[in-house]
Amino acid sequence: MGGTADKIRKFVMTKIEWLEETSNNIADCNNCERLRAVTPYPMSHICYGSLSKVKLFFVGRNPGLENDHNKISREEFVEKYHDLWWDCNLGKYLRKNFGELLIKENMFFSNVNKCSSPENSKLTEEEKRNCLPFLETQLEIIKPSTIVTFGVEAKETIKSLNLQNMDIINLMHPAYFAYNKDFSLVRKQYKAILKIRNKYEENTSTWYTGNK
Repeated sequence: MGGTADKIRKFVMTKIEWLEETSNNIADCNNCERLRAVTPYPMSHICYGSLSKVKLFFVGRNPGLENDHNKISREEFVEKYHDLWWDCNLGKYLRKNFGELLIKENMFFSNVNKCSSPENSKLTEEEKRNCLPFLETQLEIIKPSTIVTFGVEAKETIKSLNLQNMDIINLMHPAYFAYNKDFSLVRKQYKAILKIRNKYEENTSTWYTGNK
């Protein structure tokens, strides 16, 4: 009975209400003690445009430590973290390479786990499982036409969901290029991003590796 009632309630909720409820549940989650020890405020998602127009769903592993802000309140974090993310390393990389218009209008960004990890370490399998229902809910809310993963853990997580009728594009995490200058890999990444941009945005810009 509870499951049916929950489905009916979600049916009558708007996307914004459903996403807000999910974000609040993420903020109150304490299932991963190791991660919450270094994460004052879990990051639910990043979306600058209208939910009804979003076509691209970007998935990373988890927020970097640079995205955590211990010196501001939870209310301030919720209010400002879209602006903070815009200027973080990943935010710069995405808007430089995908274009600011695409990021503002067509992108929904989330992570496998919504908390940072000590020294940006890998997630445990339990930590991935703990946060998976949140990611699944976000995918159900947005219903994107294309999913873009960054890094192996995001790739494997999305693959495990066996999603149907969605284009899935797997890219290397931008941080990889800070340590590996293999031009063939850079070129491969560039071609994949250009393909996405050609589909969702006419205007293209120069390639940016995040090294400047």
